Amino acid sequence: MFLKTGELKKMMKAALKSGGLYVGNINGGYLVHAGTWGLCTDILYASNKFKAALMELIGDIPESGEYYRYYHQNGEVTQDAETDYPNAYEMWKEAKDYAAYVPINLCSWPHAFIVLQVHSDLSYKVADKSLTADVISSKELETTVEGMPGRPNYNYGILYWKNDTTIYWVHTTEAGEKAREVLFPSMEKLDFFQTDWRLREDNEPDQEADFEEELPY
Repeated sequence: MFLKTGELKKMMKAALKSGGLYVGNINGGYLVHAGTWGLCTDILYASNKFKAALMELIGDIPESGEYYRYYHQNGEVTQDAETDYPNAYEMWKEAKDYAAYVPINLCSWPHAFIVLQVHSDLSYKVADKSLTADVISSKELETTVEGMPGRPNYNYGILYWKNDTTIYWVHTTEAGEKAREVLFPSMEKLDFFQTDWRLREDNEPDQEADFEEELPY
């Protein structure tokens, strides 16, 4: 898995204390998500470390076909059976746009955000750094069966990272006023899909970075 279990555990714990943590065993994958993020990972390649972290927070992992919402109530973890679960693969397939990382972090204490540029219209989006750059890592990869994901796909305010075993998604968030009105307008002539970041005129040759996009066509 290309996600740090320690950071995931923090995110899952926070979800239990707020809107709830949703966990399912669906179609051969562990589905785990909250309001602003989620993942689906192949059961065969889910690490013992990940499963142990999940069990520490919710108890027994759901059996095949089960899907629950877990939350804290009166100091105890409570679960409710649910039926309407997201289809991570179909969500990713519909995300035909993609995004490039911008070498900027926005800080608004106590939060920090990464900045990305969307390919279709070169608009800028921001996402919580604690859900993205702080979590996505090669440290826990099962390198015999998976590699790191490429650029994230993008659709309707959601970023998707996918490799051979896992799909991870994060909702973007609204940028602050200064970023919207000052910073991003000053960056309108930049194209972070180009090797030199310079926006091309219609008659100029493209110099897009040599990067193999994984698009769900």
